[in-house]
Formats: sequence, structure tokens, C-alpha cells
Amino acid sequence: MIELRPVALTDAPTYAALIAANKEHLALAGPVRPPDAASEIEVRSGHAFDYAILLDGEIVGRIRLSNVVRGPFRSCFLGYWVVEAASGRGVGSAAVGRVCELAFGAHDLHRVQAATRLDNGASQAVLRKNGFRLEGIARNYLEIAGTWRDHAIWTRTVEDVMVVPVPPRPPDRLVVQPATDADAGPAARLLGEVAAEPEGTLLSTGAVDERRERRRVRALRGSRDGVLLVALLGGRVVGRLDATRDLHPAAAHVAEFGLVVAQDARRQGVGSALLAALRRWCAEVGITRLELHVFPENEPSLAFFRRHGFVEEGLRRDRFVRAGASRDVILMAGPA
Repeated sequence: MIELRPVALTDAPTYAALIAANKEHLALAGPVRPPDAASEIEVRSGHAFDYAILLDGEIVGRIRLSNVVRGPFRSCFLGYWVVEAASGRGVGSAAVGRVCELAFGAHDLHRVQAATRLDNGASQAVLRKNGFRLEGIARNYLEIAGTWRDHAIWTRTVEDVMVVPVPPRPPDRLVVQPATDADAGPAARLLGEVAAEPEGTLLSTGAVDERRERRRVRALRGSRDGVLLVALLGGRVVGRLDATRDLHPAAAHVAEFGLVVAQDARRQGVGSALLAALRRWCAEVGITRLELHVFPENEPSLAFFRRHGFVEEGLRRDRFVRAGASRDVILMAGPA
């Protein structure tokens, strides 16, 4: 059973032992420390709410609402950690869900904000599951072990309590796999069909050369610097995703990607399945940030990527030429 109870100063020795035993595991969580007099003063003054996370009656973590601001803002910061032995068992997700109920209920708050390191995919998944939205990337947000690190900023408001996006379940016959030579022709035709749509959802126009697509399939097969995935539904290629790592040595953690789905296969979970496969590949090769470009008028694509944790980072004027005309695009980015 997973429960929360207020932290007490008498818990300090237990927390000190847990932190020491889980030092390496807790590195992604940022600075953690046992409860002390300062944290108790914050709770007593109403500037924080501090809870022990219990699993079957034993302390396995801590979750805290801090920097509580009242008035018209009614906001706070959320931070939590769970010991390694309890990770992967739904403990963190359950604790975040329960503390949000308290934040929006008993504590009468309107907004909860959380920050994660860009490479902390586990915490990002917990926040997504609990209805948090990615609002942006905060540069040099927090100093950890002497280094200022970028963090992803996630928020949830009281209006979002019952709004947790659930992607459609992919059809049972859907298969996502690295592209083969046999997929090159169908994938090229799919690109051509999507590029020719009047909505102009792709940066390019017209047919795609099958030989060029086959060369790309072969170049990326087994590569750690790029991947080309296809989605097959009933043996037919209905989706294509390609990603390439940034070539700059200082940006090797970044990959740019493009995603297309056949018009008659949209809203069936094909795009979500391709994106999930991309994120698994990113975890294997050490990529922590994904970027793509979307036309400003392509609201369905913007909404899709927002649901999957991407945020608009800015408008790029005249970034591409399509059908002989310069086009603006929106840069979207999110954690891998």
C-alpha cells in the first residue's frame, strides 16, 4: 500500500540513511537532504507541505510542495524522490497523484510546477501520467554537483485535474520496426502523398525518389546517429519517422526528426506508436532532446506534439522554401 503522511523531524535519521544508501540513484533528483529545522519552519509558516512516501508502512521517499505563494497566484513547486528499491513500481506516480489531490483540495492551490533534468525520463513519464504539461526548457535552472543544468518545466493547474490526455490505442495489427529495403518504395510513396496534400503538412513537395529513400534506409540501419522507422498496418506502410543526431559535438544529445502518417490511418495511434519507438531508440543511444519543425497553421500536428510533451520554442521566419515560396515554421522541442 502506498500512503503519504507529514514528515516529522524524528524521521531525519531514517532519511539520512536512505539518502546515503541511494546516493547514485538520487543523482537525477537533484540536491536532497533529510528534514531539518528550516524545512519544519517552512511547513509551520504555510510556505511548504512536506510528506513521507510510505510503501507498506515503510518510508521509501519524500514528496514536497514548496515555495507556496498565496493571493492571486496560489502556486507551489513540487519535488519528490523514491529509493531505488521502490522505483518502477508505481510509487512515484501514486505519490504525485495524491499530493496533487491535496494541493488542489485541502491546500486550495491553483498551480503546481515541477522541474526535471532533461535526461530524467522516468520523472517526466510520472508527470505526464499525472496530467502535467511541458511548458518549456529553463536554461541553467539548478546547480547540481557544481554544474548549472537545464531543466524541463512542467505544470498542472486545478483546471487540469480531470484532463489527462490518453493517446488512442494502436490497432492490434500495427507493427513498428526499423525500415528495410522492401519498405523504401512504400515509404517514399507515402512521403510523396503527404507532401502533395493541400494542407502542406510537409516541408517538401512532390514525389520522393525511391532510390534516395533506399540509400537512407541502408545508411541508418544499425546506426547510433540516426534511425528510420516505419509503421505497418496489415502489412502496408502507414507511417514513417526518421531522426538524425546533431553533428555538432556539443549537441550530440539532440536529434531532429520528422513524422508522417497516411491520411486514412490518422487518429488511430500510429503517430504515438512511432514516437514511443523513437524514444526507446533515443534511450539506447544517449539522446535526451528531440526537435522538429511544424508549419504554424498545422494545428493538428501542433496539438499532437503538445500532448506528447513538446513545446513551441519560437517562430523561425523564412526558414524553408516550399513550392518556391519562403515559409515560416515553429521549432518544437521536448525530452526524448
